[in-house]
Amino acid sequence: MNFDAVQVDINDILSVNRRYVIPRNQRDFSWEKLQLDEFWDDIRRNIQYEDGSFSHAEYFLGTVVLSGTTDSSMLEIIDGQQRLSVITILISLISRKLRSLNYIESADDIVNTYLVSKASIISAKAHLTEKISKSNGRDFFKLKCQSKEDCHPKVKSDEDEKINYAYTYFEKKLEKQEACKLLNKSKKGVRYSEEEYIQCLDAILKMLTSYLKVVRILVPSTDDAYDVFEVLNARGISLSSIDLIKNKILQYCSQETDMYPEDTAKKQWTAIENGLIELKTKITMSDYIRIWWMSNFGYIGEDQLYRSFKKKIADKSTTVTPESFLSQMEKDSSLFIKICDPQESDWPGLNQKKIYRILRNLFIFNVTIQRPLILALLRVRENKVTAKYLSESSLIETLQFIEDFQFKFTTICKMKPSGVDAMFAKYAAEVASAKNKQEMNATLSDMVKAFTEKMPSESVFIERMVNHLWYSRNASSKKKRNNTELISYVYHRLEAINRGSEEIMLKDTNLEHIGPQHSFDPEYVGMIGNLIPLSVEINDRCGKLPVEKKIALYGESDLACVSDFISFYRAHHKWNKELVVERSQSLALKLFNNMSK
Repeated sequence: MNFDAVQVDINDILSVNRRYVIPRNQRDFSWEKLQLDEFWDDIRRNIQYEDGSFSHAEYFLGTVVLSGTTDSSMLEIIDGQQRLSVITILISLISRKLRSLNYIESADDIVNTYLVSKASIISAKAHLTEKISKSNGRDFFKLKCQSKEDCHPKVKSDEDEKINYAYTYFEKKLEKQEACKLLNKSKKGVRYSEEEYIQCLDAILKMLTSYLKVVRILVPSTDDAYDVFEVLNARGISLSSIDLIKNKILQYCSQETDMYPEDTAKKQWTAIENGLIELKTKITMSDYIRIWWMSNFGYIGEDQLYRSFKKKIADKSTTVTPESFLSQMEKDSSLFIKICDPQESDWPGLNQKKIYRILRNLFIFNVTIQRPLILALLRVRENKVTAKYLSESSLIETLQFIEDFQFKFTTICKMKPSGVDAMFAKYAAEVASAKNKQEMNATLSDMVKAFTEKMPSESVFIERMVNHLWYSRNASSKKKRNNTELISYVYHRLEAINRGSEEIMLKDTNLEHIGPQHSFDPEYVGMIGNLIPLSVEINDRCGKLPVEKKIALYGESDLACVSDFISFYRAHHKWNKELVVERSQSLALKLFNNMSK
């Protein structure tokens, strides 16, 4: 296979008198706001204004694969049409902005250099032909983006819609007030002159044409060109957001930097990874970094993580640097481990025992979307400066609310979490940014109000708890499942309600089936109403005895919930499936009314 690969700028591609055709089998233009945002941010980030003039930094845009030869008047775009199309849109808009300001000659030069080619080379029938053309038979891109004057063709397809959106997006970015932000004038309401506007448009054009770098791969055969495209895009394992973040951090923290050498950065990164590896539950570096990010800056999708990271560290208005990013992540990783794998020894203080129990309960629930908020709260308490914003009692109260919400919303009612994960991230970021106790209290108050509105109703909670919280070893049961930890949790909460104290712990107890598993109705035997916690010794003695003979043994227990059942049984002098349902509903109602609402 013969091919030519060389680093070029956009000027080298579009300024030559050549036509580029997008084959019919290529995917349609597909960039949306996310990709447009990233591209525009990269453009702006690499343009600097200082001492009355602009300077530019080179930016690598990737590869462009073309089919043809160096002397061909027409080449096929095998890979790169999205980027070349967006660049064409921007260049076209700059020319039209200049034309509207009556810079006709400059506007014409841009069109003739980058948008169209002369007919003497391409075709004897037409005067000018578009540099980039589609072979799918649609001319929306041509009319919208490659003519001298503004044109408003009718949108007829999804691709037309996306092209139109991209055009409108950049049209707004190139308006005077927006484009002139490159001048770094911080004064509000500043009015820019026409000269300043022209200067900014010129800077953007230079960035696009002279400082965007690509590797142009020119392959004579179309089949071979697609083989190159496949190797570049489909083989091997693509770099994840975490890989890209790690590479970027190590790039900045090079061994040439005495203040923060690369080997120090590697040690910090490895230390975080090793801590996560030791966890009993499988937590990846990707999981942690995303949660850490949301605990500081709000909700983000995994596919947006690297873009947001790159944008954040390039933003000079923030104090976030690769070094601070990595250092804070390493510091917070110990808190994160305590959240994911709570150990009683991590919370030695008397009041901290409550924190441990809440974290342990959330672990039992197997819920995770609350972790950004909990990480933000614990970080505030650990920091000597911010600890005064959040008292330990307020922390415990907030954590208890989170526990109650997750138990009701997720664990019992299995309600769709759509939007709830973003809510946790939102309030995490607000907690992280609170500058005093008043702001913290306001944030927590808003948080409680917002999540309270999401709470399931009493009827929904009772129905779900009665019918779906189940424990039975009976293999014939259609509802067989093992929720012993959850049911033990429920009885712990009920015992605490009955006694008015959280200090009681149901240790060394087993779940007793009141109606025996071997003889009771299998559709009801595993309901919570047919279960009570008993000491191992009492439970063993009960065996397969009928209910009426077990009551005396139940009376030996010192648990309030067992005494409650004895009273319930003696009020009816029998035990059947109807009473199981009644007791299940009663227990669910008591729990609902004594948890956060």
